[in-house]
This record gives sequence, structure tokens and C-alpha cells, in this order.
Amino acid sequence: MMEWEPEDELKESLPPDGSFDPQQWLYEQLCLALPLRNVCAEDCPGPAQPESESPPSVVDDRWLALAKLRDRLGE
Repeated sequence: MMEWEPEDELKESLPPDGSFDPQQWLYEQLCLALPLRNVCAEDCPGPAQPESESPPSVVDDRWLALAKLRDRLGE
């Protein structure tokens, strides 16, 4: 089992104006947790699905930190 370090913790922070809308936050968390669903007509193909489960061999530099975190978490 992997041992967690303090810098590994995911953090949330308030915007600079200090406001926090719990309803908006809850909506965002639910949207992230729920799978995509097709909300168009029956014959609509829906969102494109990945062809394979293997990660891409080339990672965009903007996603590098996320890829490193995924690797550290063992997924």
C-alpha cells in the first residue's frame, strides 16, 4: 500500500473574493461524479467513446501533472 504525503492531498480553495456557493459546488461535484449520458434522440450516437482503455502514448504537456498523479495513484 502506498503511503500518502501531505502534498498529495487534493485541496479546494475559495475564490479571491471569498464567496462560496454550496449549491453550485454540489452541482459541479455531482456532474463530475456521474457518467455521461445521451440526452438527444434515440438514433443519436451520443458522445464519442474511447476506442481502448490504454492511455495515449503521447501526453499533452498541459495534462502532464494529471498523468503523473494518475500514475502515483496506480490507475
